Amino acid sequence: MDTTKTDKKRIRKIIVTPEAKILRELRNQKGLSQRQLAKRMNTSQTKVNHTESGRTSVTQNYIANFLSAIDSDRKVWAKMLGLGDMENDLRIQCKALIDQMNIKRVRVLFDFLTRF
Repeated sequence: MDTTKTDKKRIRKIIVTPEAKILRELRNQKGLSQRQLAKRMNTSQTKVNHTESGRTSVTQNYIANFLSAIDSDRKVWAKMLGLGDMENDLRIQCKALIDQMNIKRVRVLFDFLTRF
């Protein structure tokens, strides 16, 4: 559930997303201050603070940089978000869709995939 608060200077709503909460939790688990994390990420402490507090959106690039800085990976991130094993889940979902297709569509899909 998102936490909403008002930033009085800018008079706008700030939404602390589950992703932002997880970033803070993982940083704290590693025993890092915002300043220490910022140094590892080659960014500012302000950027770390604004991302964790919901003032700045959590981007995929930020997540990748963050995970690298704390010596972690996407599997830990997915588990914290409650997504489980995303790669395996995606494969299972794709297989279920393919199993429902008629053979003509499977051939088209196969041709499409083999071009990559």
